[in-house]
Amino acid sequence: MQVRKYMISVLLVCFNYVLAAPPDDVVKSCYNWGSASHNIKMTKLYGAFSDRPDFGCEDQLDIFVDGKKYGYGFVTCNDQSYLIIGSEKFLAAQAVNNSVDGRVKPGDGFSNAGTVFFDITKERQSYICVLTPAFETGKGAAYATFYLIKRASLSVKPEVNFYFLDEIR
Repeated sequence: MQVRKYMISVLLVCFNYVLAAPPDDVVKSCYNWGSASHNIKMTKLYGAFSDRPDFGCEDQLDIFVDGKKYGYGFVTCNDQSYLIIGSEKFLAAQAVNNSVDGRVKPGDGFSNAGTVFFDITKERQSYICVLTPAFETGKGAAYATFYLIKRASLSVKPEVNFYFLDEIR
């Protein structure tokens, strides 16, 4: 009986993970900077650096749509990288790590010049794609990492996935 309960618990956890993960074509669209299927709409988002970042923070980039803050962006506070989600800080290191290389992990920082944001919509699901170079300099700067943030009710905990899908040679 205990084994059966354990197996059911494991299956439920796996099932919930599969449901929470972004669809493959959304991941591919973000990775390729373009729609991977006909039912995906992508919109590039633009931001500006804040001249008054939060106390103890620097390099705060806020995304704007039609001249209004969109509630997304990134910021560095006390040497920690945060995503701004719904105008709240989310520690980037807490994103679900889907990296294929153990050396590249969430929370390693954002490039001030090279980070790009997209709004990706598929049917009734919407995601924010945040692409940034894997490293600031060297051969790693040619590779991209990205975060996918599921846009949902701001009352629930953000669903944030981190991806690095390349092999550094």
